[in-house]
Amino acid sequence: MTDSAGGHRFKEDNINSTNNLIDRGYFFGENIFTSFKSKKHRFYFLNDHLDRIKQSIQFYFENVNQEKLKIALDKVRVELAEFRNKQKFKEKEEIYVRIMVEVLSDSLDPFVKPQHFNIRLFFKKFEAQDRLEISADFYKINIRESQVPIGIKMGQYANKIQEMQLVRKRNFDDILYIDSEENLLEGTTSNIFFSSGNKVYTPQVRAGIFPGITRDRLIKAFKMSSIGVKEGNYSKNDILNSDQAWYTNSGFGLLQINKISNKDFKIIKSGLTFDKIKSIFDDYSSQYIF
Repeated sequence: MTDSAGGHRFKEDNINSTNNLIDRGYFFGENIFTSFKSKKHRFYFLNDHLDRIKQSIQFYFENVNQEKLKIALDKVRVELAEFRNKQKFKEKEEIYVRIMVEVLSDSLDPFVKPQHFNIRLFFKKFEAQDRLEISADFYKINIRESQVPIGIKMGQYANKIQEMQLVRKRNFDDILYIDSEENLLEGTTSNIFFSSGNKVYTPQVRAGIFPGITRDRLIKAFKMSSIGVKEGNYSKNDILNSDQAWYTNSGFGLLQINKISNKDFKIIKSGLTFDKIKSIFDDYSSQYIF
């Protein structure tokens, strides 16, 4: 397996060494990123990921030069394509990509608006695993409203790592978060969907629920296939009484859940099967390949 990292530096005033700047990620946890994996060495919904990075930069930095920002993001495309095209892949080998925005400042004061940023790319080749399904257990958390807009992805995983370790000790693969009133939220790094009959449900985006790119695109794929998706507030009992459930994210795409807490889900063999759902999403995704 091979690691490779590279990046582009862009500052409002000039492009120089960042040695004298404070990395607010190290000091205050302000790391902006988006990540995804390739499928057959191609990347899906790259425009969506770059839009997320662009919106995050525009939120954190005042008076960003839009032309320079466009140039920096175009360079990300070029470097991503160059890395992929130079590789010799083994069977089942794919690429993990993380686009990171290092938030930089001249000041150690956390309440001073940051002035500079650095866009970096991280690549890692890995052997894709044929994981077909996953188990999950509920984990209750208290939701706190944030001044950071929903949709800006920050690299703060300390709590989730500890929570995941507790769930793994109970022999589950992942977490299904619920709030204090036992309403569904999301997985550790994924969104949650479930279906009953031909109707699909997913929690609506609000505090505690990240608007994932795969989530958004799957909803659009369903609508194009005339399958209704209801976004709302759903309880843990709603998903436990459903026919099937699955996670979505930009790493694995869609992943079926075979067990939630004490309930085992049977494979649906007719109607809106999980294979049909994956086929709908794959057909839709093929229009958005980089």
